[in-house]
Amino acid sequence: MNYKRALLSLVLLLTLSASSAWAVDGVLNFDANAQSPTYLKAWDLPFPQEVFGVEVYENDATATAQSVALLASDTNGAADPTTAVALSAVGTLQSGWQQYVLANAQSFSGRVWIRVTYASGNADVGSGPAIGYSVVTDPLTTPQLVSADAGASFDRLDAHVNLAANLLLDGGSVVLHRRAQDTPTADPLHGRRLAARPNPFNPRTTIEFRLDVPGRATVRVFDLRGRQVARLLDESLSAGRHSLTWTAEDETGHALASGVYLIALDAEGKRTVERVALVQ
Repeated sequence: MNYKRALLSLVLLLTLSASSAWAVDGVLNFDANAQSPTYLKAWDLPFPQEVFGVEVYENDATATAQSVALLASDTNGAADPTTAVALSAVGTLQSGWQQYVLANAQSFSGRVWIRVTYASGNADVGSGPAIGYSVVTDPLTTPQLVSADAGASFDRLDAHVNLAANLLLDGGSVVLHRRAQDTPTADPLHGRRLAARPNPFNPRTTIEFRLDVPGRATVRVFDLRGRQVARLLDESLSAGRHSLTWTAEDETGHALASGVYLIALDAEGKRTVERVALVQ
């Protein structure tokens, strides 16, 4: 089966804003006859990394992926379905970058795969859900595969088409064509959009973030099941750096239990997530 017969088109989304990792040029749609359309994207980790989730660009605010999973590779470097670990969506559905997280962070090394599966294809061009993509100048060296028959067979995408799916490492989205981790610095942001210090913390942490343009910003806290536990900010702000303090309380003022929480910044049409650990 040739995936070009199953795809309606690469639909350009001219009104999309930049994502947390790169600009999205369109969405990769399957036709309505596709059975559980599946996308596979490989990342090569140069050394063991703690992975706590993925982010995927999706174009439908009313539906999300049927399943999102992380897979290790078999001895030939192919995705091994027997190693699949399911992830859960964070927060409410939205058109744009959606985060999916593991119940507990896991260590991966070598080639790791992101697998995204939808319930069915799209009846019309641009109707969702479907995964985003960008066109890149330098060809990708890692494989990206698509299936229109529930994973029974796959076709490889052109190396200049980059599926909009990233690993989430150390509290932020990471494009692994670059360095996965920054060198420690006195500046908690250090080129990042969102940071929390100290981390781990008890019971207080300072959240710092940066806006490139003025506009509305929302800062919320989620647990690893995707349940919102606190809304810390929802207002219009000027461009530049901002900070606030969270004292590990939920929306009713009750102290939260020890554990891992996700701080999500929504601003400028994109979402950035920082993982923090409350240790008591």
